[in-house]
Amino acid sequence: MGSKLVVHTVAAAQCFPGRCFVWLSVYVLVFVLCTFCLANNIYSPTLFTVFIEPLAQAISEDPEINGISIKDVKYKINLFADNVLLTLKNPERSIPKVMSLLRMFNWYLGYKLNTHKSQIICYNFIPNSDLQSRFDFKWDSPALKCLGVWIPKNVTKINECDYGPVIRTVKADLDRWTILPLDLSNRIETIKMNVLPWLFYLFQLLSVEVPRKDFREWNKIISRFIWNSKRPSIKYKTLQLNKDEGGLSLPCVEDYFTAAQLRSLVCWCNPDYSAKWKDLELIQFESPAQSILGNCRHWNLYMDKPNQWTRVTLSVWMKTC
Repeated sequence: MGSKLVVHTVAAAQCFPGRCFVWLSVYVLVFVLCTFCLANNIYSPTLFTVFIEPLAQAISEDPEINGISIKDVKYKINLFADNVLLTLKNPERSIPKVMSLLRMFNWYLGYKLNTHKSQIICYNFIPNSDLQSRFDFKWDSPALKCLGVWIPKNVTKINECDYGPVIRTVKADLDRWTILPLDLSNRIETIKMNVLPWLFYLFQLLSVEVPRKDFREWNKIISRFIWNSKRPSIKYKTLQLNKDEGGLSLPCVEDYFTAAQLRSLVCWCNPDYSAKWKDLELIQFESPAQSILGNCRHWNLYMDKPNQWTRVTLSVWMKTC
């Protein structure tokens, strides 16, 4: 009786219940759950914690919800702030069980599951008519957006899906800001504050090869804005030098890409750093990461073994060396 009173008291204190948005994607089956709490509600952080932790534990411990196994390690649930990533197999059995748990937690905490704003991508799986009729998800979605990044069904198009829209937005913004009365220094600061964060965020999240022609095109867009569509009077490379070296510290986009890709190598070689993504990448190698990174001939033996994401990181390392 006391627990019910607490639940009803908290529910009554809300102006209106929080909403729970669910994103679904499928490899064997990959299920992404994103919850949203109202920022103007003082109880939102508490309710979110009360909701997500027991839900995550219930999903993790439920034997009827099957996760995928890689090298005898099961991967079922990952928490990213207010995002939850579920990697599942046997979707005909796992999805109904997950939805049943969501309905139960919805009853206790008032969270609403919005299936109309859900997304799902199926890899090696075609949902039957019964599953589609029971759960009104967008089963034919060509891409999934998670943490600001688009994950297309065809992973070879991930560069086009993520970098393409960002560059178009940046170009439109710079074209609109060109008419502003800004001097050279202010225009470079604009690049640092409004363009670089967009690109660097993608560099950190995506281990995909960026063609050299894309960097040249981005530099042209930046140079056109800096010089207000006029002929440059200072070399682009000179502007990228530090101020104490005679430059203006214009960001080198390609260097930021290289740094973002090499950041994971530091984690590989750090025995005190522990993360699931690190384990997934290192299990592809039979030798320690340090020996592969320090010996080019040793690395060539593993050229075809890593997946395409790890291969990009190794390729950037060898080009840098």
